[in-house]
Amino acid sequence: MPHSPRKVQLIAAALLGKKVDDALTLLKFSPMHASAGLVKVLKQAIGNAKTNFSVDSANLVIKEAFATKGRTWKKVRFAGRGRRRMYEKITSHITIRLESKEPKILNTKSIKNGPKS
Repeated sequence: MPHSPRKVQLIAAALLGKKVDDALTLLKFSPMHASAGLVKVLKQAIGNAKTNFSVDSANLVIKEAFATKGRTWKKVRFAGRGRRRMYEKITSHITIRLESKEPKILNTKSIKNGPKS
């Protein structure tokens, strides 16, 4: 992604432990430009979970989300008097790991008459 890992990591840290639907809503209304790249990666992770593991997307929770440094592009910006200035365009690798959380069902047999005294 063409965003620095530091800026992507700020948004990715806010997604930890959230349900996938809540995370997509959070990213949709985020003012940061790096959230568009996170939306793409998150949708791809949801699609992979559905096709490869047959998991319902309502049960998916973000277990891990982080960004690491990617390739650095060396670019040229033209300056005055026929000179040029070099600058670097920083990119990042985004990793999102999902976990399936099944809804918990209470065991009514263990809740009989309250605590023993």
